[in-house]
Parts: sequence; C-alpha cells; structure tokens
Amino acid sequence: MRTVLAVSAIALVLASCSAGAPSSTPASGRGATDSLTVVIDNRNFLDVTVRLYSDGRQVSRHLVVGNTVDTVRVARDRFLGGNWFRAVLSPVGRRRDYALPRELLPEDADLILIDVSEHLP
Repeated sequence: MRTVLAVSAIALVLASCSAGAPSSTPASGRGATDSLTVVIDNRNFLDVTVRLYSDGRQVSRHLVVGNTVDTVRVARDRFLGGNWFRAVLSPVGRRRDYALPRELLPEDADLILIDVSEHLP
C-alpha cells in the first residue's frame, strides 16, 4: 500500500510538472534542468523540517506537515562544488535530527523522493 501511494505521488508530480510546461533543458545539451524537484512524503504524524545542505552550507529549508506530501523546487545553482547535497530531517518538538544515510547528487535526476517515515523511528 505504501509503495502504491509513493508511486502515485511521484506520477502525479511528474504529470503536473510536464503538463503544458516548456522544456527547461539548457542549450548546452547537458540534459539537466535548471531546478530540481524534491518530493517530501511525510506519512508520519509529526511535522518535519527538511533541510538540504551543500558543501556544509544550508541551501534550502522546508516545513512539511504530518501526513502530507509536499513538492518543492530548488535551483541547481544553489548547490556548490560537485553538486552533492545531504538532507537532514528535524521533527518539530523533538531535540534530535535525522540525517539521510546517503548523499544525493541532483545531476543524476530531476526528481528526488524523500520518504520521511523511512528515516524516523
């Protein structure tokens, strides 16, 4: 059931991003768009702040209410160096942060899904 909901959320985001929107592929032919779409699926009862870091600097911060899915777009030029970034989840009202166990590379994809419930106890 959870997989079906996640796939449905991604399909909905992809459909809404591509419907009637002009292509934002640069003329250089790199194949990457000028922004990255991050889908944050928070199937937890807690509200969560999601912070994205690049080269040790916070580049984006988003509050996602419990039991909702939120979609945000982040400009690629906000990521420094090799374009790697890390995501950290901070449940509202809790003192502990939860870093995602891997670094993410926006160059590899235009859409990244962060499933909050996978990373919180």
